[in-house]
Amino acid sequence: MRALAYAAALHPGRRFRAAAVCRQAGVPEPFTRKVLHLLVESGLLTAHRGPGGGYALSRPPGEITLLEIVLAIDDAFDTRRCVMGFGPCGANGPCPLHHATERCSTMLEGVLHDHTLAQLVESVTLRERFIPTTK
Repeated sequence: MRALAYAAALHPGRRFRAAAVCRQAGVPEPFTRKVLHLLVESGLLTAHRGPGGGYALSRPPGEITLLEIVLAIDDAFDTRRCVMGFGPCGANGPCPLHHATERCSTMLEGVLHDHTLAQLVESVTLRERFIPTTK
């Protein structure tokens, strides 16, 4: 998310190169390239080959939810999964922690759904403006 937020903040509406964004965001390039590939596969990014290539957001940052990003990069993300690892867990067959974690899981999914990449862009923009970086 950090690399994606930097890409949207520092290269708004334009293509960006993975290496540049990794450097700006301070994230490891090999891992981030894998994540960018997953975001392309999910349709959140488009990849452009050749001279002037790179990546671009497929939609404006305000139309991309954090939940979409998490679902694209974490195929195991499921707020309904049993935290004890017992498989299906619900009101009819709860594990010992089901009732304690159900509310947290619902809240997490709601927060990720209600927040957008644009909101992360705002925090990156503020950070870049007010916190000196060591580049």
